[in-house]
Amino acid sequence: MFKLFASAFIAGTLAMSAAAAADLPKEINIVYVKAPFNLQNIVMKEKGMLEKAFEKDGVKVNWKTITSGSKQTQAMAGGAIDISAVMNTSSLLMANGAGNKVLIATGVAHPADTFAIVGKPGANFSVKDLKGKKIAGPKGTVLHQLLVAALAKNGMSINDVEFISMDQPSALSA
Repeated sequence: MFKLFASAFIAGTLAMSAAAAADLPKEINIVYVKAPFNLQNIVMKEKGMLEKAFEKDGVKVNWKTITSGSKQTQAMAGGAIDISAVMNTSSLLMANGAGNKVLIATGVAHPADTFAIVGKPGANFSVKDLKGKKIAGPKGTVLHQLLVAALAKNGMSINDVEFISMDQPSALSA
């Protein structure tokens, strides 16, 4: 799936570039987000795939780390970024609702079986063991949505846990 996404992303970008070769920008600013494990984004940056694709046209690729979808759309509206390779549906809808036009070139699914709910090292537990426990993470994200889905699959709701909304680095430290 990564190869398909990367190929489509690069092909779409190159096709747009070829159509407007005379109007190519000097640089392109792209959002880079590692978490929650955005494999295609990580590989594209680490392998320099976009840098190589734009090298012959003299276009510099700048990677910007903005982990919040809503902040990404604000940065797009302000002209600070051109492309986000990682944005959730809620952020897209909010941006468009606020009058900030966001165009979608392609999409990548995040299968639920590639995520994990983790606890203390060495502890053996199931989702049902989360009842009454404190769980930290970013509210309103794919991670939050997957937690709610995992709880529902086990006959529980978000009200069965004490969910504490915090950004990923803080949650990881906690």
